[in-house]
Amino acid sequence: MSKTSTVIIIIIVVLGAGYAYTYLQVNNAIQNMEIEVYDFRIEGVGFIPPSADVTLVFRCDNPSQYEIELNANLDFYYGNSYVTSTLINDIIYAGGSSTIDCHFHLSSLDAINMILEGFDDWSYSGSYTTTHRIFGVIPVVITRSL
Repeated sequence: MSKTSTVIIIIIVVLGAGYAYTYLQVNNAIQNMEIEVYDFRIEGVGFIPPSADVTLVFRCDNPSQYEIELNANLDFYYGNSYVTSTLINDIIYAGGSSTIDCHFHLSSLDAINMILEGFDDWSYSGSYTTTHRIFGVIPVVITRSL
């Protein structure tokens, strides 16, 4: 084996080990990241037809040293009834808390019931993808279901 081949193999092994280490660290950071509903705001209500503009605020606590890109696709339900979907694209900053405003328009009787009852019987489901970039270039991507 030539000296050049040996150097190339060592570089590939070191880069692979670095990527694997960062992947495990980012995966651990995502496992420890807490995402919770923090607040909601009703910004406009119409009665004919029934509708509302709502902002749901999520708080994300990221105790890790990694800044993480968050992309989520969420479906909202009132009781068992599908209400709306929304996309979230934001940055969760390292070592602290971030808030994410999720805006959506509701246009049904369920929307009015949801507002009048204070969001007690609502839920959401979906998935989110988190990305951290090694050296700002090489992506480490992890997808989870909610």
